[in-house]
Amino acid sequence: MPDTLKDTIREDLNAARRERDKLRTTVLTMLLSEIRNKEIDLGHELGDGEVHAVVTTAIKRRREAAEQMRAGAREELAQKEEQEAAQLQAYLPPQLTEDDVRNVRGNTAAYDILMGDDATARRTLAERKARYVAICPGAPERGHMKNFAPNGLGERLARGEVPNYLETIPGEPAEPLKLYRVR
Repeated sequence: MPDTLKDTIREDLNAARRERDKLRTTVLTMLLSEIRNKEIDLGHELGDGEVHAVVTTAIKRRREAAEQMRAGAREELAQKEEQEAAQLQAYLPPQLTEDDVRNVRGNTAAYDILMGDDATARRTLAERKARYVAICPGAPERGHMKNFAPNGLGERLARGEVPNYLETIPGEPAEPLKLYRVR
């Protein structure tokens, strides 16, 4: 099992040579050459993050070349450049989707609301146009809230202290979730 991204690329190059995959062999040989040149420039062996940067640059270069080939009416060469870029894409971490970004923003907003003071919570609720707040007083995260934000909105709600900008939505007493409507 390879230890580094560079080792993975080397192993994939050897596999491409065994399979006589000309495109992959060429692309990976050029990539390893670019990595080696960068190591010589910097004077040290590249870590995975630096290798990712080299791969990103190589992909960008190929996409730009494909655009230029298309502008020059050389569609077959543009497709070759895009195939090479696609081969290199496998060596980058997966990109965040729009849903992932929305999820991160939502989690950040939830953190700001539950861990923040009244001003932060109200501002974030208004920015997000939130209509409801829900907490689970028995959740494991409660320990985190209690330790790091004992006066944050989440901890106060768990203790039963409801600020005037929230309205309790009645529910079953046995439900683990408590709901509040934003006024």
